Amino acid sequence: MDRPGHALPRPERRAAPRRGRPDRAVPPQGAPAHGRPGPHRTAPDARDHPHRGGPPATKPKDADKVLDLVFGQTHIIGGVVWIGGLALLAALSASRGRPGENAGALWADIWRRFSLVALVCVGAVFTSGLWMSWKHVGAVSQLWTTTYGLFLLVKILLVLGMVTAGGVNQFWLMPRIVRARREDDRSSLAQLTLRHFPKVVWGEVALGVAVLAVVPFLGGSARTEAGSEAAVSSGSVFALGAVLVLTLVASLYMTVRTSDALARRTAAAPAAIPTPTPSG
Repeated sequence: MDRPGHALPRPERRAAPRRGRPDRAVPPQGAPAHGRPGPHRTAPDARDHPHRGGPPATKPKDADKVLDLVFGQTHIIGGVVWIGGLALLAALSASRGRPGENAGALWADIWRRFSLVALVCVGAVFTSGLWMSWKHVGAVSQLWTTTYGLFLLVKILLVLGMVTAGGVNQFWLMPRIVRARREDDRSSLAQLTLRHFPKVVWGEVALGVAVLAVVPFLGGSARTEAGSEAAVSSGSVFALGAVLVLTLVASLYMTVRTSDALARRTAAAPAAIPTPTPSG
């Protein structure tokens, strides 16, 4: 029995942990508590969150991927329409047996209209080619110091050969076709449109086929072979590209204007020759 006045000490009762809620562990010394940085951790930097304080870091890369896709498809479509259209028209002009009286005038219109289509294709191929060359070639010297550059150089020379053949048609044959048509010289018109013009076109087609034969060898990149840095787009790059494209458009426009001027000059040449008058 307990003595009066001397109560026994009650045992200390520990609170039982609540079900479903584990006891919160005490963080060790130096660790952050309640999300606050500890003594060995600095505040979060803006670099940890690239989307804060500026545009995402992947935006230029995504834009380059879109431009690669657009210019790549433009290059392919422009080349196919250019080379394929020339081959088709040249084959059609040679498939006719004996041409009719109006065949020369008909083919004069066909060649004139397709010449405009070919100029658009040339502009598309050159514009897309500038972008693709900049992406894969870091310096001019890489055109002859790398395998990719050598094949690209061969392709460029072949395309320039095609442009030269097209210049022969624009500056030499087309003015003579216009002159023959204005003089109603059907024989000369048929010779020019069904014989001379297709011969030059077949030369363009042969060069175009050679270009297509080189394309499978353009794998990789001259930048990778030379160990140079990857191409990075910027405002200055786009500004320079815009200047080059505008220069190209101006040159194509001057080509059309010069061809028309030569055609008018050739047509007006016979009228400038004075007609001799019989002496009385």
